[in-house]
Amino acid sequence: MGLAELKALSNRYGANPDYVLGGGGNTSYKEGDTLFVKASGKALADITSEGFVAMNLKALTDLAGDVLEGTDREVEAEVLRRMMDARLPGEETKRPSVEAMLHALFPETYVLHLHPALINGITCAKGGRITAEVLFGREMLWIPEIKPGYTLANRAQKDMEKFREEKGEACHLLFLENHGVFFAADTVEELDALFERVYKAVASFSYRPPDVTPLPYDQAGAEELGRELLTLTGAGAFSFGVDKLLLDTMSSGIFETVTDFTPDHIVYCKARTLLTEEETAGEDIKAYQAKMGFPPVIVGLPGKGVFAFGKDKKAADNALAVLRDAAKIAYYAEGSGGMRLMSDFMVNFITHWEVESYRAKAAN
Repeated sequence: MGLAELKALSNRYGANPDYVLGGGGNTSYKEGDTLFVKASGKALADITSEGFVAMNLKALTDLAGDVLEGTDREVEAEVLRRMMDARLPGEETKRPSVEAMLHALFPETYVLHLHPALINGITCAKGGRITAEVLFGREMLWIPEIKPGYTLANRAQKDMEKFREEKGEACHLLFLENHGVFFAADTVEELDALFERVYKAVASFSYRPPDVTPLPYDQAGAEELGRELLTLTGAGAFSFGVDKLLLDTMSSGIFETVTDFTPDHIVYCKARTLLTEEETAGEDIKAYQAKMGFPPVIVGLPGKGVFAFGKDKKAADNALAVLRDAAKIAYYAEGSGGMRLMSDFMVNFITHWEVESYRAKAAN
């Protein structure tokens, strides 16, 4: 019964692009000593019961609390090995979400992890922590920017234990700077109520929604230019979009770094976008690739619109949606002191992290 409810819960939240995009976000359910958690690369919107990985709960909490030493590569390899070993018999073909350890730390039965642009307008803002404390006070826990996966789980275990000691209850609302938010409850009804209360509180604090109404454009011209740029990027398809939010973002001076908000934005849009003009787009794409080592996923033309490239139309459409999500975050962040991007160290880590490379391939 619990796994069926987890599937329904996941599909319901995953189907709303205001809450999660692409293969982002994850969910879990605990039954005795077993954790059922979303498999990496699966999308919440259409995940089936077979899309969850059954894992040994104690093995995950033990891993989160262990002190692992070595280089990043060595620690990652050890964590991946032990994560795979924590799978129950029959689950060998599935790879668990990188956040499985963090899900295991919550004592509550159901855990929901999302990346809503509205809430990330707080987690990705310079004054976001203050805003969260004003809105949610003692019931929330905030973790500053930190490497996802094992490092996050290790820090969270300590902070969650301290939270319980100080507050006398388990943490059920966790904000992760430049990442997203976790909700935890023992029933689906309680989880829904918690999410709705938090989302409404943030919405009442934030500015009115940004204008993403599509604007008219030269469709034939965009198609022709898109096909020309396609050959330079080596992608299989492109998507084009234009609205007031995208145009404002391109003219604001933040467009080229706007995807540095969270790991998800880098997974689907790469660490930097390209802002260029139609006359120099070809040369600029070549220069971008020479500098970055890969072609741009996002190419913006000020006053005209944005191209997103992918291996197929679905991937290109998803990249454009994630780019627009980043633009929304920048818009909402103005209410909490302005946007806060991930550090250069974190951007570089996510760009080259094996876990996110796997997730990006699996999602596309």
